[in-house]
Amino acid sequence: MVWLPLLLGWLDIAVTLLVQPSGYWAGDYALAVDFNPLVVWALGIHPAMAIVGALGWAAVIAGHMAITRGNLRALAYAFLVVGHLVCVAGWVNQMWPEWMPAVWIASIVVALIGWPQFRRAGDR
Repeated sequence: MVWLPLLLGWLDIAVTLLVQPSGYWAGDYALAVDFNPLVVWALGIHPAMAIVGALGWAAVIAGHMAITRGNLRALAYAFLVVGHLVCVAGWVNQMWPEWMPAVWIASIVVALIGWPQFRRAGDR
């Protein structure tokens, strides 16, 4: 049940790392770019710190899904899926706008895959 938010979270951090400017990868971590100030902070330390942060976030997601029940779990599931999709779509739109139709199609597929899980999330 937790796999879709986790997968999208990892896709989000992978795309975030991929779109960092060349100066960032040359060692100037102050050039880190992201919409989330916590991610900018982690990227500003080192790319590995962003990966450690993503691992922590994955643990929080998995833990939350394991201990919550009912509507709270379903709501968190929906926010996580939509939130990470929006983040990935934002990067794609900014860096590779020609890929946006593929992002919309993928979002529809994710919604179709995720909807039954979302509905079940509230039942557990």
